[in-house]
Amino acid sequence: MKQNSTIKAVVAILATTFTLAACHSNYQKTKSGMLYTITHSAGKEKIKNKQVVKFFIEYSTSTGKKDTVLQTNFGKLPGYIPVDTSRLNKYDFPEILPMLGAGDKAEFVLSIDSLKKWGALPADDKLFKKGGTIKGKLEIVKVFTVDSLARADYDAEMKTANAKKEEEKKTMIVSQKKALKEYAEKNHIKYIESPLGTLVEIQSEGVGPKADSGKYAKLMYKGALLSGKVFDTNMGTDAKHKDALEIAVGTVGTPQSMIQGLDDAMRYFGKGGKGRLLIPAVLAYGDRGNEMIPANSNLVFDIEVVDVTTEAAKAEAPEMAMPKK
Repeated sequence: MKQNSTIKAVVAILATTFTLAACHSNYQKTKSGMLYTITHSAGKEKIKNKQVVKFFIEYSTSTGKKDTVLQTNFGKLPGYIPVDTSRLNKYDFPEILPMLGAGDKAEFVLSIDSLKKWGALPADDKLFKKGGTIKGKLEIVKVFTVDSLARADYDAEMKTANAKKEEEKKTMIVSQKKALKEYAEKNHIKYIESPLGTLVEIQSEGVGPKADSGKYAKLMYKGALLSGKVFDTNMGTDAKHKDALEIAVGTVGTPQSMIQGLDDAMRYFGKGGKGRLLIPAVLAYGDRGNEMIPANSNLVFDIEVVDVTTEAAKAEAPEMAMPKK
């Protein structure tokens, strides 16, 4: 029985390989069986051992009539990989790197059946169907002879990417604030704008010191989408948890911090202060989203500051399910 099973497995792999080869007649095959084709640029040296390769890559798979992109960095931050010709990954793009040079492009095809057989894909994954393929697209951007040059190039790419991200954030926040201002006008909300861009309706400033950076504030809150759907609250009869939430103001960027838009607005309120915060999505959860908050959602928070102190409470404060960042 074992021998028959082995024979069937070999026949299945050979059948898949034959089918792939027939569909990609202009492709060549690596030692591991990966199909590939290369478009060379003129007069470029091939990649050598110990060099570092800067590249773009994309993986996709066919689902019905169109391809679904599984992973890509085209138009994003390039990848960097050191080349070790003694340990090249088999049945993936590193296997063909020594055949390429700067400016070269390649396409390759991976059999889903083979990947599952070798444990590279979950056997029961429904996205990767039996007999299917994963297609790869590779472009070699640059080749570096030493690590230090690759590191300098990476740092420059990161600087450019971060600057682009900040510009995109500024553009997005303008659009999101416009939507919030229209919401405020429609609902007759009088507001001031925080330094970062939260629209703050001060219903009562409260008394004593404001909840600025370095202070601790105990907060009652209700968070909702612009549609009015509440995603979390400790206020009212429907609240699942009714204890005040203690937050450390000015700690954005730490695992315990609140969303940026909420933190930025706290400086307007002292003990007993009440207000409504219209928070742009980029100062909330951005494009992450979850089952309760869709990606790129502007948010509305009704808040009441129970207390403002210079020290945290001794007892552990109840955790707020959503507004942490």
